[in-house]
Amino acid sequence: YDTGSPQTFRRMVCARVSSEPGDACERIEVALNDQAAGFLDCLQVVSDGRGGKCMVQESPPLRIAELYGLARGQRLVRVGDLTSPAASGYDLLWALHAAPRPVFLVFEGPARHPDSPLAPVATRRAQSLRSPCGRSLS
Repeated sequence: YDTGSPQTFRRMVCARVSSEPGDACERIEVALNDQAAGFLDCLQVVSDGRGGKCMVQESPPLRIAELYGLARGQRLVRVGDLTSPAASGYDLLWALHAAPRPVFLVFEGPARHPDSPLAPVATRRAQSLRSPCGRSLS
């Protein structure tokens, strides 16, 4: 928040991209607070033969996606001091549920173009306009 004074200015940040521009893998560091209702609902453990990976399986609600920069397909790789692959997806998810807030997380996923939307937008080609006489107006 901005108090108007440089001595008391504080900026609250919930997420930051820690990977370099142009990296194939995007790393997002997240500080999860108590008010993140709906955040845990989009996470799911997917079996990979080694105890599972904790993934963002469901598209997060728009407010969560915008606030934390998360998208479907990203993988949770760190909860506090617990990291993957030393910890399984189940261990990470359990630690996330049990950790006091704020808890610090790291997600990895394919890099997105900075101008791409967080959620896909359905588009369709506009039909050409026709006058009442049957002539095309475009």
